[in-house]
Amino acid sequence: SITVLRQCSLAYLSEERFLRVLSPIRHYILAHYPVLPALSTCLARVYCDLVIFKKHDYASSVRYARSHLQPELANISSVLRSHLAEDTVYLERSLRAVCSFSWLVSRTIFVHDHHPLLATAIDIAKETSPKLLAPLWNAKAVCLYNAHVYPAALFAFSEAYKFYCLSERSDRPTYQ
Repeated sequence: SITVLRQCSLAYLSEERFLRVLSPIRHYILAHYPVLPALSTCLARVYCDLVIFKKHDYASSVRYARSHLQPELANISSVLRSHLAEDTVYLERSLRAVCSFSWLVSRTIFVHDHHPLLATAIDIAKETSPKLLAPLWNAKAVCLYNAHVYPAALFAFSEAYKFYCLSERSDRPTYQ
């Protein structure tokens, strides 16, 4: 079946010798042959480890993103999106991974089309991890700003500011 896909130009070998398939084929496979939950959790852990990168300086972030994230952009987005919908155990880590992933790819390799993933993460964080709403909204704002979608970016920056202010107030000690 791989041979047929390659003959029809629906799959190819990358420079790194990995088998890559075109987006419609990937969507079809995922829709008709879902990943087993145990395997999905393992994949999500691998991708979370990959995207939660400590930023030392901009140049090292760019090198890291180009070598580790760019070849896997579609897979990372897909796995994180499905993991957010399925998992509750590692949910906060997955939300942090979405935030880190968005920052890295938006600021280093200039890919700005992952705001739907951020929107999903924000909806989930509203219910499960409100303290992550500010950084998620900020990541979405940066993504939209870098994509030149200024009105939506302004709204997202406003939401990030609102949640940063709320989290700052809740961190203050209360005196009675």
